[in-house]
Amino acid sequence: MANFDGIVVGAGVAGSTTAALLSRQGFRVLLVEKATFPREKICGEGLMPAGARILDELGILSELRAQGAQAFSGIHFHLPRDRCLELNFGEISPTAQGWVVPRMILDESLARFAERQPGVQLREAFRVLSAQTGPSQVEVTGLYQGQLQTHRARLLIGADGIRSRFHNGFGIHRRKRRTRRFALRTFYDQLQGTGMVEVHCCEAGEAYVAPMGKRSARITLLLFGTPHRPRGAALSDLYFEKLGLFPRLMKRLKSPYPQGPVQSTGAVSLEVSRCHGHRLLLVGDAAGAVDPVTGQGMTVALKDAQLACRFLKERLHEDRLSEQDLCEYTRARNDYFRPSFQLAQMLLCVIQYPFLARQTLKALSRNHALRQKVLTLATTLGAGSFLNGRDRLHLLLGM
Repeated sequence: MANFDGIVVGAGVAGSTTAALLSRQGFRVLLVEKATFPREKICGEGLMPAGARILDELGILSELRAQGAQAFSGIHFHLPRDRCLELNFGEISPTAQGWVVPRMILDESLARFAERQPGVQLREAFRVLSAQTGPSQVEVTGLYQGQLQTHRARLLIGADGIRSRFHNGFGIHRRKRRTRRFALRTFYDQLQGTGMVEVHCCEAGEAYVAPMGKRSARITLLLFGTPHRPRGAALSDLYFEKLGLFPRLMKRLKSPYPQGPVQSTGAVSLEVSRCHGHRLLLVGDAAGAVDPVTGQGMTVALKDAQLACRFLKERLHEDRLSEQDLCEYTRARNDYFRPSFQLAQMLLCVIQYPFLARQTLKALSRNHALRQKVLTLATTLGAGSFLNGRDRLHLLLGM
């Protein structure tokens, strides 16, 4: 017999939010996480206005502000050959703001928020050993506090990130990535902020400057290829070498050497064949991750949790959780996020080819309607807006 209505594997942004929202709909949820909070996760840490609104609705944005979250008013792209593109959120709404929230703080806040919901049980340091779906229930077995535990539910939700354990089974497969990218991240405490998130671009990738205070910032390098370094070389040496690709940014640093530890990760984007199975749903990065060139990763995770919970509300009540019952979720998710994913692909092309950067800047300075579309896509993840063929042609021709 099922102990829970749902078991959520992974207590990151998407997983904790999904568990909390399902509890608010009256369901019993077990939320399991392999790590113990607080825990680090490599991320640009910028939250777009749409994501900030969700956190405000949940009632935890004020808590994050008290813990040091920093507001920013837009994104400033420094493109090749000294060209600039500024996307100011105030052009969409005078109250629109993004927030830089360290993942160590955000993830723990969301997990504790979920834990406070009456229908949620949180298990940290729970190592999942097996997960199975059956005709009428799912079963998860894991190691918790030195003992084997088995829990049963009517639905299994995978929110365990871009390397999800659910990708090599359940009929779900990773699709080959067109472009390989990796990230390097560290902290600088002597960098004057501009009130915006800065994205410095070159043909090799981007450097993201996320303000953490008046004179400190997290600088994340997102680069094409794989992180090769000589045997025995420190990760900080590789970071310093790659930072040299952004001379304008280096000139602003009193010391170009990192003031904090350097962290790295690969596989920053993901496409899967589908994000559902029999009594199984994937959310967040496990369901597909957009390239972080747009800085929308955390906002996508929050939106995804909302979308999944709206979709599941009636189906969980009626126990309509077969593969056929859940297939509409994959279509709905793909349709909802497609405009944002297309914007990310467009920006990747603009960054790599200076000609496209020049034409895009011309188009966005001349065509107000097109600029509003791009801003809406960047701030709201495409709700009610998308770039059609004519828009892409205007960007290409600079019209």
